[in-house]
Amino acid sequence: MHYFSSIVATQISWENCDSNSNSIKLLNLTVNPYPIIMPGSVSIEISVHSNQDLTSPIKGDHMLTIPITIFISSWTLAGNYQGQVHIQTNSGATACVKVSNVHIKLSK
Repeated sequence: MHYFSSIVATQISWENCDSNSNSIKLLNLTVNPYPIIMPGSVSIEISVHSNQDLTSPIKGDHMLTIPITIFISSWTLAGNYQGQVHIQTNSGATACVKVSNVHIKLSK
């Protein structure tokens, strides 16, 4: 079994899903550091647009810490990935974002 000191995620891209029913659209997504190197911390900043009226309380900053432990061998994780994120607020507003070209490589 081989152990690697870091996992590097590069070539990440995103786009809004093709649904007109989503009232929230992602305008910009910035990941820092880029490329992402794990273990380590990642900061994600987003800008969104909504075609619905917003009511209070409105909060702009959220911090979420997710501790992740990954046990890897030489075949684990390396490759290209894609995913889709669906969000629904308490008021029923929806958003959908496709994340693609997530290229993960392992570094010794």
